[in-house]
Amino acid sequence: MIKLKIDSYEKILNTIIEGIAIIDIREHLIYCNEAFLALTGFSEEDLNDGQVALKNFPREDQDAIRYILKTGVNGQEFVLQTTVSNKKNGHRKPVICRIYIVEDTDSSIKQLCIALSSLKDLEENDPNGVPREIAALRKAFISNVSHELRTPVAIIREAVSLLGDATLGELNDSQLHFVGMALKNIDRLTNIINHLLDLALFEKNSVDVVIEPVDLKVLIAQLQKKYCQVAEQKSLLVDWQCEDPLPDMMTDGKKLLYILNNLIKNAIQFSEKDGAVIVNVKKSADGKNVCILVKDTGCGIPASEVEKIFDMFYQSNRVPGPGERGVGIGLAIVHRLTQLLKGQVEVESVEGSGATFRVTIPTIYE
Repeated sequence: MIKLKIDSYEKILNTIIEGIAIIDIREHLIYCNEAFLALTGFSEEDLNDGQVALKNFPREDQDAIRYILKTGVNGQEFVLQTTVSNKKNGHRKPVICRIYIVEDTDSSIKQLCIALSSLKDLEENDPNGVPREIAALRKAFISNVSHELRTPVAIIREAVSLLGDATLGELNDSQLHFVGMALKNIDRLTNIINHLLDLALFEKNSVDVVIEPVDLKVLIAQLQKKYCQVAEQKSLLVDWQCEDPLPDMMTDGKKLLYILNNLIKNAIQFSEKDGAVIVNVKKSADGKNVCILVKDTGCGIPASEVEKIFDMFYQSNRVPGPGERGVGIGLAIVHRLTQLLKGQVEVESVEGSGATFRVTIPTIYE
């Protein structure tokens, strides 16, 4: 038997896009959420009428729902394509009506759960053609799973680090090799999780711009220190062409650092061994913008993919090596952050001849 505990889930029910109403065998309204009120135009006062939940359906569909209520058994589900009228404006809207038969285990009273989905809402798909309600569930899943993964991954990394540091006993060279591989992939997984959490913030529209003085010279020095050893291990030349003096900036330093960090990391990752990466930072001719160029000598981007490279979850065929393929989030976030800082990012590439990313950010965020 299914027991409904409306009070426990009311906050959740009021956040979903479907209109939810629950009526009993006597057609008394037990509960409805805010979306149901919006679809039907009912007010709190109207809810005192026990049979109000069915009044907005066409007569023939009212009869069909009553028949289901009388003859249906616990656990049965029905789907009805119908319309609902809005009491406030008189307009009739096409909906998908999902009907579920449940019983209150305390009273054994049969209840009917009606879930109304506006066809217009269902047709508002994401760029990949996924229905809006499914896309919302997917975004929530990504956010929740990412949060849940962060702690166990951190614990695993700490445990593997203890092995690598010989805290729990000496390891031979072969064992150290595999511990190193594990640490590398744990860090890669952590990076993916952090990207997904950043994405979740964007989806919730909860990313704020924090304006502060930014010393661009210090920021560049941090990146030089971070990628010096990585470039050496790959026998890459990283040519830092930074104008002196660099202009002072009033912008969001953390977001600017994210943009630069991602572009430089990608340039190093996709460049061939013994290749070169150029990082050029200077002010525009009028001094109102900072112009950043990051160029690599990698495999380049196919012409058919250049326009898609900033799309969320798009994975280019530009693959640097086994096991290093990303999940298509980093450049999408770079694009959104650049827009958030009122700048723009562009890419030029010839397949087989590397790629060049150009970012322009106002020196003063207004």
